Amino acid sequence: MTLSSDDCEEPTYASESAAAIITMVFQHTENGAFHSQILECFMSLKRNVIKDVLSIIAYGPPSAKSPAAHLLFYYWPQLNPALSDRRGIHYKYCAWPAILCQRKGCINEGNCQAVKMCINPALAIHSGDSPPPLYICSDCAQTLKKDHGGYMVDLLMPMPHVSSVCENKNCKSSQNIAVCTCFSIDCASFNSNRPIRYCSSCHERRHGSNGSINHIYHTSIIDIWSCSPELQRYLMDAIVSLLKEATPIGTKKDG
Repeated sequence: MTLSSDDCEEPTYASESAAAIITMVFQHTENGAFHSQILECFMSLKRNVIKDVLSIIAYGPPSAKSPAAHLLFYYWPQLNPALSDRRGIHYKYCAWPAILCQRKGCINEGNCQAVKMCINPALAIHSGDSPPPLYICSDCAQTLKKDHGGYMVDLLMPMPHVSSVCENKNCKSSQNIAVCTCFSIDCASFNSNRPIRYCSSCHERRHGSNGSINHIYHTSIIDIWSCSPELQRYLMDAIVSLLKEATPIGTKKDG
């Protein structure tokens, strides 16, 4: 699915449909692994996914609002740094399972995580008579690199934990609270191909004017008044929507 090119910020039909696609997954399956997988998929392809999540909370069906709200605080923990009010929460985050190597004749016998995706249909057919893409582990990638390297794409691994501190091993900031998550493979490669969390200093160094400005990264809402009018409206409507469904604290005690 083509969302946009790396150097293009113009919206496309696919990128504008993200909220609807995520809503359908949240609404029609209770499997938390699918919830996290679809969200991380979009987070690796486009920026401002937080706007899509907030729109689901604000205007989506009740069955989609619950996972959207809980994943909002999971992937953007700065929105609730204390995580103090957890009463009545039954949703449990579930990381999506990593894809295993699919190459026929893999020396790891298909028990190793895939780190590359090969889009060469001929290779896919010869490796088990399956349609492309073919997911392969690092050992198979090294074996096939010479002849099929041009068809290989790096894969992002699941994000089983959202760190509250910077994951840059060379971080020297005294304020190492993580404020950004980068899903671009250039940065993820420093974190075992998993999306990496940066503090404000490392984020500016990596993605500022002198860094990789085309990376796909997600920052938290620091100040609502600095957000775009559209995001402000989504945030306020999401808060109102959740308040309408909230149970007053004293209700259960009175009953």
